[in-house]
Amino acid sequence: MIDFEEKEQFYTKLDYVVEQCPSRDMLLVLCDFNAVTSIDREGFRDCIGPHGSGTRNSNSSYLLDFTKLLKLRIAGSWFQQPNIHRWTWYPNIGGVAKEIDHILVSTHWKILQN
Repeated sequence: MIDFEEKEQFYTKLDYVVEQCPSRDMLLVLCDFNAVTSIDREGFRDCIGPHGSGTRNSNSSYLLDFTKLLKLRIAGSWFQQPNIHRWTWYPNIGGVAKEIDHILVSTHWKILQN
């Protein structure tokens, strides 16, 4: 299991890399963040679209704070998808499938298509 320090290091490095990108470039960040967005958009309306999914987990706050700080959107949450196309993780023993892999895009670019 990844501890607090490793998560902080990951997001610090990712922040550094993203900050190096010219603002005029189209920024895409694709990653297995192991985080769930949920449908609660309070405080994150620019980051999470109306079609978030699941119940937030311990990694969700890292992802959401990161997207808000760097003015990014979680692309998949802006489009309604059938669950079979949304889920990116299935437990080996059955149970609840989740969307934990995300594509982040800059809010600078207003056009976002499914």
